[in-house]
Amino acid sequence: MQSATTGFGTELVGYRQSMESADGPHQRKRRDFVSTSESIGAARDFVRDVLGEAEVDDATSGDAVLAVSELVTNAVVHGAGGPISVRIETTTDELVVLVRSTGGPLPDPATWTSPVGGGPTGRGLSIVRSLADDVTADVDGTVVTLSCTFRRS
Repeated sequence: MQSATTGFGTELVGYRQSMESADGPHQRKRRDFVSTSESIGAARDFVRDVLGEAEVDDATSGDAVLAVSELVTNAVVHGAGGPISVRIETTTDELVVLVRSTGGPLPDPATWTSPVGGGPTGRGLSIVRSLADDVTADVDGTVVTLSCTFRRS
């Protein structure tokens, strides 16, 4: 893993890796961000750039960018302030986005629904669930990992 420090304070550590696998081109790229509001846009840009390089269709890419935006926003707002890791894995058939942060506890993805009433917040997880073909959540102590799978069109 290669470490990189920027003068902007948004990106902590990142690596980029491409590989070929038995099912065709397979890419895995990851970038870590500090837990600040500026990281939300930086994470969106990272995902958009990686999926553009992988030639992921616009509809799937847009869904994945919005999902990552919601998950990173939740990590910034509700997390414990530690690094936020965004990892993208693409194959010819699907892409998987993982967002890992410190925080917890997290409700089961099956219960992610829009809040009752007209409040301005609380819709992020239900948006993610509606965009992705599959969503899983794993909490290991204080480390929360959310994985979203999108089938490529």
